[in-house]
Amino acid sequence: LDFHGHSRKKSMFIFGPSYNITQPEYYKCRVFPKLLSNITNIFRYYSCSYDIPNEKRSTARGVMLSEMMIPFVYTV
Repeated sequence: LDFHGHSRKKSMFIFGPSYNITQPEYYKCRVFPKLLSNITNIFRYYSCSYDIPNEKRSTARGVMLSEMMIPFVYTV
């Protein structure tokens, strides 16, 4: 988990790993955020994003997913 803040988005949300819908990890990586949204009202599941654009590939989340092969890496 990588924790940091954003000045433009409210509440708590996750940037998750990017998987194709045909991969089993596509749904598995969405379970943790969904559970968080069921536990607390300050977490917004629908504010989460599961895309890693090219300009973000060098971030901790992008590197851990692509180079270190850690399947479920999140920025909270």
